[in-house]
Amino acid sequence: MKLQNSLIVTLPDFAKHFDYVEFWENREQFVRDIHPDKVYYWDEELKKAYATLADWIWKSAGDDTRFLVNAVGIRALELLIGREIDESEINRVAGKADLTAPIIRVQAGTTLSLPGYIQGSVCGEINLCYHKIEVCGHSEKSAVIKIGETFHQELHAGDFVYVTETNGFFIEFLPVYLRNEIYNMNLTAQEGVFAPTLQVRALFSGRQMTYENVVSFALAEDGYIFINPSNKPVIMSNRIAALRFMLEHDGEAFYVKARGSDAVVLYKDGTLRSTKEFDVAGKVVCADV
Repeated sequence: MKLQNSLIVTLPDFAKHFDYVEFWENREQFVRDIHPDKVYYWDEELKKAYATLADWIWKSAGDDTRFLVNAVGIRALELLIGREIDESEINRVAGKADLTAPIIRVQAGTTLSLPGYIQGSVCGEINLCYHKIEVCGHSEKSAVIKIGETFHQELHAGDFVYVTETNGFFIEFLPVYLRNEIYNMNLTAQEGVFAPTLQVRALFSGRQMTYENVVSFALAEDGYIFINPSNKPVIMSNRIAALRFMLEHDGEAFYVKARGSDAVVLYKDGTLRSTKEFDVAGKVVCADV
């Protein structure tokens, strides 16, 4: 078997490169490849631990819940790797994460289910914010990120995406890449760093522009728009710029969306401004053009 891109041929190798998520994904390979007939076990206690672990794996085949909660199996695994397994390691497999953190880290090969916003689920004021979701680990399998039963994305190790949230309820994914016949736009971000960089490339001229700390951006028919670090819409489209007054509000801009020569700007307090309507009544948590 392989763990963290290393071939495991001895018990010390297994202990050195052990990663609970990857072990969980490859547990049936563990039974086959780390069998005492193939790997040296220097005492009977270790052989018994292997037998206990193999029995646990086979009995829980196809049932991830039974695999995660077996205390006897965990103790056997701890004996083989020579250390205790922290609860946080098991939680990564179970898709548990700190959903209040600005950066939510998810292991490749696992599923993260976010509580989705439904109409009426937020009491009190709307206060929209972003979270960055980073997928980490060495697994070749994708991580599945779900927002309720409505949205989901599959991301691989090294990928990231931004999601919107208010009062603990998650709403939608924001794009990290857009392209039309004029521009190519994409976000880049370092692992562990929340703020991304927006890169814009004009396809005909090859000219490139970069804007720091930009999460939300949109492509228009003749240009683009983004929300700058001061939470103001920056309009690089002549057609939409002519209607700038329809997009203005005293609060902090949250995100922008555009299609053709129309655009909407959603503000953090739920106020929506649109080039199609001069005054949009009520507060909302998401919008489209």
